[in-house]
Order: sequence, then C-alpha cells, then structure tokens
Amino acid sequence: MVSRLIKKNIMAYKNNQRIKPKVSKKKQKEDTAPRYKLRIDSRTIITVKSKEALKMWKDKYPNAVEVD
Repeated sequence: MVSRLIKKNIMAYKNNQRIKPKVSKKKQKEDTAPRYKLRIDSRTIITVKSKEALKMWKDKYPNAVEVD
C-alpha cells in the first residue's frame, strides 16, 4: 500500500501534476462572537474580539477610528 502511494506521488511529480491534500469534511464551528474593526492609520485595519481589546488599542492609538 505504501509503495503504491509513493509511486503515485512520483508519477504525479513526473507528470507535473498537483497533488491535492485530503481535507476533512467536518463542519467548522461558526464563530458568533462580535468582532470590531479598528483603522489605526490609512493602511492598517485590525480586528479585535472584545471591547477590552478595543479600548486597549484606542488607548495606544488615540487617532484610531472604528470601521463598520
């Protein structure tokens, strides 16, 4: 069985094909926690999960603006 897999990988490499990794089909949990976006400067937007983190970032960057 292992030798078959090795041969398959070698053949795919020789034929210049991409081998797709196997992905589990389990459903991922949806994160329902509120997220807050904060624009620190013209290029930087960060996402924080809690009001405490939002307050901490606003203290560090007084010119930061919340983005909807």
